[in-house]
Amino acid sequence: MAREIGADLTDVSCSGATTGHVLRVHQGTRPPQIQAVTPDTRLVTVTIGGNDVNYLGSINAYSCRASGTSGCPT
Repeated sequence: MAREIGADLTDVSCSGATTGHVLRVHQGTRPPQIQAVTPDTRLVTVTIGGNDVNYLGSINAYSCRASGTSGCPT
């Protein structure tokens, strides 16, 4: 899409981010992602994944329990 409209994009996404990191929470040394939006910004995309609900941790726990392994995380 960027190529189609001739946009110069800045990607401030970060692995492991939650919705809190978009508006108010620093992620390590990175400021909240909203700070990358300036008065000159014309396009913003937002992708929200499973970090807010511990999606990967839950999958690991369920897989462990389904395999019959003891000591699985809750």
